[in-house]
Amino acid sequence: MKKIIFLSILILLFTGCKRKNANPVIPAQNSVKDILELQTTDSLEILPGSVISKTEQTLEGMNVPPVSTLKKIAESTLEKESQGMIDLTSMNSTMIYSQVFEMMIMPEDYENTDIKVKGFFQVYSYEGNPDKYLSVIIPDATQCCQQGIEFICPDKKYPEDYPPIGSPIEVTGRFCITYTENGLLYTFMQLSDFKTISE
Repeated sequence: MKKIIFLSILILLFTGCKRKNANPVIPAQNSVKDILELQTTDSLEILPGSVISKTEQTLEGMNVPPVSTLKKIAESTLEKESQGMIDLTSMNSTMIYSQVFEMMIMPEDYENTDIKVKGFFQVYSYEGNPDKYLSVIIPDATQCCQQGIEFICPDKKYPEDYPPIGSPIEVTGRFCITYTENGLLYTFMQLSDFKTISE
C-alpha cells in the first residue's frame, strides 16, 4: 500500500511539473530584447554578475515601427485621458522588475497609463532602419535579469540632449502600444520628463 501511495505522489508531481512547463509565458511584444544576450566586453558593471553595455546595441532581423510612426501613435494617445499613474521609483527593485515584466506580457492592461521609472539609459539600432531607439533598462534585485522600455522624447535630440549610454536615469511618460507588421505588440513610452540621476 505504501508503495502505491508513493508511486501515486511521484506521478502527480511529475505530471504537475510537466503541465507547468508546457506553456511558458512569452512576452507578446517586439520591444527591447533579452539584454543578457547583448552584453559586450565594453560594459558598465552595476553589481557583480550583471552588466549593461556602454555602447549602442545593433540588433538584426527585427521588425520595428519607424520612430515617425511611434510619434504619431504617442500624439493620439496623449489626447486621451490618462488611465492613472504608476510610480515605480517608490518601489523596491523586486517590485519594480515584477511590475515592468507584467507590463511587457500584458501591455493592454497598461495602455494610456502614466509611468515613472528609474533605470539605465541604452540605445538600440536595427539593421536596415536608420532610426535610433532609446530605452530605460531596469535590472531585477539579483542583477541577473533585466527588462527594458523603449521611449521617445519629442523635446530632445539624440545624442546631444542625452547622457552617456549606461547612465542612471529617471523617466516619466505615457505607456503606448502599437503593432508590427507581423501582428506582434510593440510597446514604448512617450516621455513628459527625462533626467539623469546620481546613484
